[in-house]
Amino acid sequence: MRILDAEEITTSFVNCSPTDLAKLELPPDLLSRPWPTLDFLGWIDPSTPMRGYLVVDLPEGLTGVRLRFPGNPASTRRTSMCALCHTTHAVGGVALVSAPHRRGESAGSFGTYACADLACSLHVRGLTGPFHGVPARETLGFDSA
Repeated sequence: MRILDAEEITTSFVNCSPTDLAKLELPPDLLSRPWPTLDFLGWIDPSTPMRGYLVVDLPEGLTGVRLRFPGNPASTRRTSMCALCHTTHAVGGVALVSAPHRRGESAGSFGTYACADLACSLHVRGLTGPFHGVPARETLGFDSA
């Protein structure tokens, strides 16, 4: 992913009201992120852990989505898998995240299970800290595509 600046990030959100954007807190480590290894920029709001953000550079342009996390983890007794990167995590490593529809569309939201730290790009590449859970064994190499 290319390096993004604060203005690009804040203007990319499709489901944030002006009030939501005023509350948006960028990640404190924005400049030191491993940009070449990211497929998308994802972070948890430092001031509100139940709020997260995901920004991806699509062919149509930069698109950001505000996410909500539940107050408690999706799984409290078992290993769970992220629907975005298919990484398995031990207890609390996966959360049900939901996002309201685009501004101006009818009320409602959609959701999926995602890595609780939104670091899917790093999990897939094995660039994160200690792995908690059962890793899936990769059988397809990069040269196979």
